[in-house]
Amino acid sequence: MPNNDIVSQTITQNTRDVSPASILEDGVEWKIIDHETETRNDVEIITVEPNVQGPYVLLRVEFKKPNSRHALVHWFTERDIHLKNEKKVLSYWQKQGGRQNAVELPSDVVHLLRITKEKDLQKDQGYGTKKYLVQFVGCPASQSEWWWASTVKETYIELYEEWVSRAGASN
Repeated sequence: MPNNDIVSQTITQNTRDVSPASILEDGVEWKIIDHETETRNDVEIITVEPNVQGPYVLLRVEFKKPNSRHALVHWFTERDIHLKNEKKVLSYWQKQGGRQNAVELPSDVVHLLRITKEKDLQKDQGYGTKKYLVQFVGCPASQSEWWWASTVKETYIELYEEWVSRAGASN
């Protein structure tokens, strides 16, 4: 029996119920059929990398592997499905009347999907002089916001390190 601190039992039965999006390989037909929102912040999904800390949204996906007649249904993190196919995620939320209304989370509860740009500021306003343009999970790039690099580093270390690594490689 899993520990409630590891994964929400209100959505899934055990930690193995949340699958990595890598099983939706090329050639696999899939569609999002449902979603569930975990509103507690004391739960974490450890079956995906990087881990996802609550509150979060899971998407229920139906898929068929090539040459198979049987459909399978798995839960995936919204983040992983968004990274797999942004168009499908945004279309799903549009059909639900908008993500914000459908997920029942306060508007200030967000997860970062990716860093898309950075800018240096002339004056340090107490948070450093660098800002990142960040896209949120479940939202289009047009809703991205500028966040202080120090905040991104503190709360999303994996994204920060990935961005710094890519920026260093391109120089």
